[in-house]
Amino acid sequence: MAKKSKKKEFKKDSASEGESVKRTPAQEKEWIAIQKWEKEREMGRNKYILIKGTLSWSLLTTSILILLTMLTNKFSINQELLWYFLKMFVLFIGIGTLFGIASWQLSENRYTKYFIKIKNKNTSK
Repeated sequence: MAKKSKKKEFKKDSASEGESVKRTPAQEKEWIAIQKWEKEREMGRNKYILIKGTLSWSLLTTSILILLTMLTNKFSINQELLWYFLKMFVLFIGIGTLFGIASWQLSENRYTKYFIKIKNKNTSK
């Protein structure tokens, strides 16, 4: 049997100015992430932070905390436990908001760097 050579594959896509571009797999992965971010970016900063950070992260984390606590307490609930869940949910809302802000900022920085790199590459030709 013949062995397959491990050459880096290049994919062709149209660039923003209609040119044909060759991308390595790493560049293709970055391009896909940028395309995904453009769609998420359309919802706006505040809505993104609210949905992706505050609600998604805090609800998911609180749900996991409740499930694990319920398993260790053999599903017995008391008033003290409910107050604990409420306090943790409020804490996780704050952390989720910070997570959403950080996620937005990191994605925006990556997006900006990507297009600055493209712009510099096009102007140097």
